[in-house]
Amino acid sequence: MTMISLFYILLWVVLVTVMVVVTAVLWVLTVPFDSKRTIIHEVSRIFATGFFSLPWGWRKHHSGFENIDSTKPWVVVVNHCSMFDVPYLYFVGLNFRWVAKKELRTMPGFGQMIAMHGDILVDRGTKKGAMEVMKKGKMWLDRGVCVAMFPEGTRSKNDQMGKFKTGAFNLAKSAGVGIQPIVVSGTRQTFRKSFLFRWKHDLGIKVLPSISAEEVATAELKELMDVTREQMVAAKEQLDAEIRASRK
Repeated sequence: MTMISLFYILLWVVLVTVMVVVTAVLWVLTVPFDSKRTIIHEVSRIFATGFFSLPWGWRKHHSGFENIDSTKPWVVVVNHCSMFDVPYLYFVGLNFRWVAKKELRTMPGFGQMIAMHGDILVDRGTKKGAMEVMKKGKMWLDRGVCVAMFPEGTRSKNDQMGKFKTGAFNLAKSAGVGIQPIVVSGTRQTFRKSFLFRWKHDLGIKVLPSISAEEVATAELKELMDVTREQMVAAKEQLDAEIRASRK
């Protein structure tokens, strides 16, 4: 491991530690009157986007941000490539709560922070976990807060988008809200082997046109899933092509 990679990993540990302390203080001071936890989310956004802005060789390719309507709550669906998908999405100007696996709760510091943020930690693949997503997801959506989910259910090992599960689409239908598809690229390759950073690297976010609440309500579940996946696969291919072209 090079010294500069070690330094950056230590910096990441320091940032997470500071975030935990700051989030704890804000949780005590703001939660009684900030039901959307907007303040905590904004501070998390500053830390997360700062992390991606520090490496001097990381180029970011962002497009479609004009499709974002932050005045409405959405079920946000994102392809899943890496643990970096979560902090990278903070570049998108939406207040959201993540649906994530309950095992994250045991991570020192980070587990406590995401609990204070209000993220929804569930036992994946179980009926109880699905019910928890519906219950807490609707609670946040009713408050005007977006809920972000990985429709594949788990990370892709090769950057190819996997089959979608029904959870995000059932939640949108049940809560009467629209769906905001987003694709990310490059997050899986931020590290080399042995946790060495790629100091020259490209990352991308493409925000697709949203699917309105009316469209979600009238579409058949399978059709809604299939159309959304087709659009996201095409958008991911386009984003990857744009990134490759920028390197020439």
